[in-house]
Amino acid sequence: MKKDTTKVKWDNAYRLGMTMWYPSECLIRFMAKNFKKQIGIKEYKTIRPAETILDLGCGNGANVLFFNRLGYRAYGVDISRVAVDLGNKLLAENGFKETLICIDMEHLSFENNYYDIVVSHAALDHILYSQYLKVIKNIKTMLKNGGFLFITLRSTEGFDYESKTATKVEPRTLITGDKKALNSPFENPYEKGIPQHFFTFEEIMESLSDFSIITIEKNVESSGPDSEFVDGRWFITAQLAK
Repeated sequence: MKKDTTKVKWDNAYRLGMTMWYPSECLIRFMAKNFKKQIGIKEYKTIRPAETILDLGCGNGANVLFFNRLGYRAYGVDISRVAVDLGNKLLAENGFKETLICIDMEHLSFENNYYDIVVSHAALDHILYSQYLKVIKNIKTMLKNGGFLFITLRSTEGFDYESKTATKVEPRTLITGDKKALNSPFENPYEKGIPQHFFTFEEIMESLSDFSIITIEKNVESSGPDSEFVDGRWFITAQLAK
């Protein structure tokens, strides 16, 4: 799929209302477990030191705002200009610098060894697998030695029912179609025409071979009168070798 086509799709999604105004639950848990945990009204416990965070596929910046409020220098990138402009306005109105950049994740060019933490929730599975591998390679250059990576990726549980209304473009990668009429609660109506890769455990482990895996968890949900709709997502915390 052409990059400009993907960009238009994401811009349209945000124009139609695909926005997020609260930080992702999984990122709140990740930060509280590994870096900084709130233990009082204005009291925090620092678990390990960190200064810089990058959010890949930051959308309209809700997670970047959360990181800023925790006291970190936080940045975000997203392919959608609509999302980035909205996110920078959100940061500015809350008294923070506008640190979101509109760029394709595959072509990141940040300073080497700069970030203590890189995160990406529900974004790296919306590109082709070959592009995902390039992004992981870029992340390794941007992270400091011993830096942390937290990503979430769709697992294979939803592949079969999604395949019924999608076009397969490579192994376990679909382009969702316009006929999303399965009434599944796991389908996002804003993501029509956007790539979706369904990751196996083996793909994750191979792609993160230069990292130490701290935790890898999979959450599987089912829904429907006969539990016919099943979906799953991987949650991975990893550390770049020191």
